[in-house]
Amino acid sequence: MYLWALCIFSPLFNFVGYIFFVVSLIKIIYLKEYRKFNISKDKYPYLFLLAFILWNLLSLSYSENLYEGLKKAEKIIPLVLVAIIGLLSISRTLVFEKIIKFYFFGSLLVIFLSLCYGGYMFFYGHYGAIALVKGITRVNFFNFFEHRLYIGMMLLMTLPILFQKVSKDKFTHKSFVWWALGVILFYLIYASGARILIFSYLVVVAVLILKDIKPKLKKKYFFGILLLITITFGAIIYFHPRTRLTIDLLQKDKALQKIDGRFVTWKRAIDIIKQNPLLGVGIGDTNDELLKAYRKNENYMEFENERNVHNQFLQTGVESGIIGVVLLLFFLISLASNNSNKLRYRITFLIVFGLGFFIESVLSRNSGTFPVAFWIFILLSTKGNDTFKEKSSKQEFIYIATTIVVSLLILFILFNWTRVNKFNSLDPSTYMTAPFAYVKHEELPENKELPKLTNACLFNNKNDFSRFESGYFMAPEIYTTNTDQNVKVVYGVWCYVSADSNIRRVYIFAWNKIDVTYKCKYDLAKKGTWQYLELKDSDFTK
Repeated sequence: MYLWALCIFSPLFNFVGYIFFVVSLIKIIYLKEYRKFNISKDKYPYLFLLAFILWNLLSLSYSENLYEGLKKAEKIIPLVLVAIIGLLSISRTLVFEKIIKFYFFGSLLVIFLSLCYGGYMFFYGHYGAIALVKGITRVNFFNFFEHRLYIGMMLLMTLPILFQKVSKDKFTHKSFVWWALGVILFYLIYASGARILIFSYLVVVAVLILKDIKPKLKKKYFFGILLLITITFGAIIYFHPRTRLTIDLLQKDKALQKIDGRFVTWKRAIDIIKQNPLLGVGIGDTNDELLKAYRKNENYMEFENERNVHNQFLQTGVESGIIGVVLLLFFLISLASNNSNKLRYRITFLIVFGLGFFIESVLSRNSGTFPVAFWIFILLSTKGNDTFKEKSSKQEFIYIATTIVVSLLILFILFNWTRVNKFNSLDPSTYMTAPFAYVKHEELPENKELPKLTNACLFNNKNDFSRFESGYFMAPEIYTTNTDQNVKVVYGVWCYVSADSNIRRVYIFAWNKIDVTYKCKYDLAKKGTWQYLELKDSDFTK
């Protein structure tokens, strides 16, 4: 369990969870703990979780696409196993405080690796490779990992222990270290661009502050502090670049589905649920039904990227109907009302993952199910509470302090480096997001079709490309403007796709923040030829 707590941040180490599951099941069987099985109140969350999972698995019986259903069933195996272990195990031998300590060290490692990766990419000039692709020039350090939202949610689960350390050490040299870590974590979350992470961070911090100070203050002071916190946090959210962009688009009467593709996936999901309200379509047919709905309603971006619902409640409604949603809600309610004394962490879990459920199908991928299974188990089946008595050893504190100081130094260097090193149209390394090789004109295929001065960037396979939210990108951001005036842009690039390539689409895509309309596609029916993809006299605004 300690190893899993340290490794859970990386999808590469998901197998550690299975080691824990196997060892736990062997223990239950060897000690015959299953003979003493009984349903007590503290087992209710496990019971509702198991009922929710089994109902979803039962939907395989009315799914036509059994293969797809089995693929989805594989992803929820961790939840099945943790529910079974939680129900059958009769002893709590694992110490909550020690497991959280390992989890804390794992989070420090994630922060340090994120910043080191950012430094590495900046050193080699690939600024665009760690920049967001949604019109924001801030750095996303979480691109080292599979998905910034999931790694961000797991990092937010360290806030209770961080908050406790700040409160305990007050204004000492140790508290400076914890404050510094809180600042680093907030900057990483803020720079990730994920609005739900920023909102979750602020909500958790507000809840933890109010939980501690409310008993110590008079009512009039408490409400004054509450108002101050609300104004401060509201300002942080309001001035975040993506939030400001959303507000700007709304003020310009931009359609919601043009602002965020999630509105499209949610609408299609609701349409499917209306047709199959009680049982859903089955976990095997969910993707097929969504793709049919995307095609029917001409939602080509969602269709081509085969997007899931991006909302766990609606995803469950599509898969297993209202019954599945009710069972999921029963699980969350039972977890919230459980008499476990780890209140800080239960509140944080419900805020972070509960909010995550609204914008992601968290339980449809391993990077969601493994953390959920981990936290369910340690919240319900470990001994101890969330008020830590054991002090960090001197060696541990030195390790933590050194890591944070180095991280702050890296962050300071990168923060200033971004102000000095800007996008350079003559230097492809400032915006290319994949390794490439320069190729001379005489080495190009069908070079007679090209100007003789042409050089090229060669990409051999898809694995070389950087993976972003909507697919694989070569250059996520080539042109930006901060002017308030409309400007005309002419941009073009020669493109060659070999005849034997299995690439599905190639295009230039330009996002005017007022209207997403600029796209010039390569004609895949004419593979093996050079084609000039051009955006000509395209209007752009700030």
